[in-house]
Amino acid sequence: MKRLIVPVIFLLFIIIALLESKDLPPGAGLYPKVIIAGGFVVVTIALIKEIKTIRSEKKAGQYALKRISYEKILKDPLVIKQLFIIISTLIYIFLVEKTGFIIISTIYIFLNFYILGFRHKTHLPFISIATSLIIYLVFGLFIKIPLPMQFLEEWISKLIRGLII
Repeated sequence: MKRLIVPVIFLLFIIIALLESKDLPPGAGLYPKVIIAGGFVVVTIALIKEIKTIRSEKKAGQYALKRISYEKILKDPLVIKQLFIIISTLIYIFLVEKTGFIIISTIYIFLNFYILGFRHKTHLPFISIATSLIIYLVFGLFIKIPLPMQFLEEWISKLIRGLII
């Protein structure tokens, strides 16, 4: 049962994201909807696979029902990492409009990579900044999907447009 908790949480999160994405304009909403639908498919397949594994273990007599101890679950490093990613994603969604895309995305990528175990001190800041800038260039300037902008993004946008044009 413990193995079903995280996929169910992700499934609920994806369903909420899918419902929220219905308000996006038709052109700008296509990519997020495709990504959300892909996540839905992956999580659903993982959930079905896990249920089949539990059923086959029950038939083989290997599956013993154990009482779920939340203290034990919260001590599991994998569960802590997954909860951190969920919480950081919710904070990211809340702050992206207030801080701007590049700033919060750089922090978000840096923290999540660090938590997931990528701790190369010289590469991590560069990867975080470069990833945020590349995403901003692709979606904000080339595809023309409006991203939340604050002072830093406006300055970078003017600088890049000056270099391109």
